Amino acid sequence: MRQKFKGAGEGESSIYVSHVVLHAKHPIFMKLDIDTLKSILSESSIIYLNKDQVLYRNGSQDNFVYFVLFGKLGLVLPGLDASVDS
Repeated sequence: MRQKFKGAGEGESSIYVSHVVLHAKHPIFMKLDIDTLKSILSESSIIYLNKDQVLYRNGSQDNFVYFVLFGKLGLVLPGLDASVDS
């Protein structure tokens, strides 16, 4: 799967994500058969988040499922002083 996206101030970039590598190395995707994974990827988009960019706010409605392929995503819970990395 090849996707183009706007990188962190670098202009347009692209990334290639191999379904074979995801199937072999990603803990969720390795449980799927390869044809199911290919089908999911064909209907998916890759998004790039900059540092401290918000993906989802507590209480908001979202109709998407997100998987972190590279890097890490922080979780900030309302009413707590510290964030939790996931």
